[in-house]
Amino acid sequence: MGARLLPYAVATLYLVFLFPSPEFPGYNADDGSWFVTLGWNLAEHGRYTSDTLPFASYGHHAAWPPLFPILLAGVIKLAGLNWVVLKLVMACCGLGALALLQRLWKEEGIGAWAVLLTALSPAFFLYSHHTMTEVPYIAAVAAALLGLSRAEGGRTAFLAGLLAVMAFFTRGYAVIFLPAGLLYFLLRPWPMRRRLVACMAYGVPMVIAILAWKGYTGHILATQPLDWITTRFGNGAGVLSDLLRPPMEYVQRLYWHELRYPAHFLLPILPLEWVLRNDLSLALSLPLLAVTGFGWLVLLRRRRGAVECWLPLALAFMMVPRSGAARYWLPFLPFLFYYLLHGAQEIRQRWRQLEWATPVLPLALLIMVCGALTWHLLDPDRMRFITTEDKNYRDIALWAGRHLPADVIVHAPFAHRFLATSGLYAFPTDRPTRHSDPQGLPLVTSPRYQVCLNETSLPQRTSCGYGGMLEQRIGSVALYRLMPN
Repeated sequence: MGARLLPYAVATLYLVFLFPSPEFPGYNADDGSWFVTLGWNLAEHGRYTSDTLPFASYGHHAAWPPLFPILLAGVIKLAGLNWVVLKLVMACCGLGALALLQRLWKEEGIGAWAVLLTALSPAFFLYSHHTMTEVPYIAAVAAALLGLSRAEGGRTAFLAGLLAVMAFFTRGYAVIFLPAGLLYFLLRPWPMRRRLVACMAYGVPMVIAILAWKGYTGHILATQPLDWITTRFGNGAGVLSDLLRPPMEYVQRLYWHELRYPAHFLLPILPLEWVLRNDLSLALSLPLLAVTGFGWLVLLRRRRGAVECWLPLALAFMMVPRSGAARYWLPFLPFLFYYLLHGAQEIRQRWRQLEWATPVLPLALLIMVCGALTWHLLDPDRMRFITTEDKNYRDIALWAGRHLPADVIVHAPFAHRFLATSGLYAFPTDRPTRHSDPQGLPLVTSPRYQVCLNETSLPQRTSCGYGGMLEQRIGSVALYRLMPN
């Protein structure tokens, strides 16, 4: 009875603790707002751009696939910039990802443990309420792996390819499903003709999707003005140059980042800041990774399943971009738990003197993730905001959205955060303020406002808001109404 009620308890937890406002967490402070901005522009103007102003001439976006922004645009179109609804949708994505993982491993008790540990992980919980692609990507990955593992011929392989396409249009890292899926089918114990038919049926939709996206983004880069994200990150064509960087850069990244993150995610009671500062995290991560790798190797030799073919290729591909952000490990968390528990079970079966450890490890992991999640729920801002100023910025933007006219334009640092939080248009502070777009079309001429950071409570006027009237101050963040010249 308790096992049957557990999914309902987890769902209740996710839907009750929404914390219905945006966050700027240490894993990534900005991309959640960028995605909402993309969705906002799609819903309000039918434009795929991260620009924060309604210019007639605007920068086009060609960096991130459109499926998740389209989902956000649908929510915004139906409910407006309503953060309760947005968080509900994200929580449903998290619960959907857990349900798909449960179905992927429905025949295995260890799989159920891995899903439970993932569900109670504070990082997974946080991103199940954060408007970024990590959790929808986990759901898409689980669906694609489920499709691969159920494929028995050309038709079902084609359906698996369509699921992989959905994962690719959720997040570009899913391009690795093309070689992973082909490898999986080639390793099947089938006649060669059947394997080749499955490879063809699976690969065709993926190749078409990849070429179509490359063609679209290449056309945008060659012919259109670009938004800030695309100008900075391009369309992924720089992957080869990143791949060919000096080996010492890979070694440094492994030492300072990648080999420390598993200690944080598998033992989430350890804060990320502590893990990055202390070499002891390496001593904790390495044995965890060794047992996890052992569990993967045993299952690879035993069954050569879809997850076994995908995981090492996806982990290797994660190392290609120069960024070593911790959040890139989050989509692998369920699989790390899964293979860690399998590895521990195999060790117990081979060395009987360690038999006592079999129930201890999952219970110890459960205690740690429950403790860390409880800590997060009691003190959510610890993970939701990098600094107090980030929280104050959120509060200023929320205040502005409730109290300022809907047609104002605000001159603000982190303009995408301000728009995504308040629903008000914003000038980025690195652009000159103006009341018309590049084609001379007039914009709203109502009073403008300016957000100032690092303010003190003493002066009413500072170099940031000079000549303006203070409207609101929260901590070190102030909002001024600018007086006409």
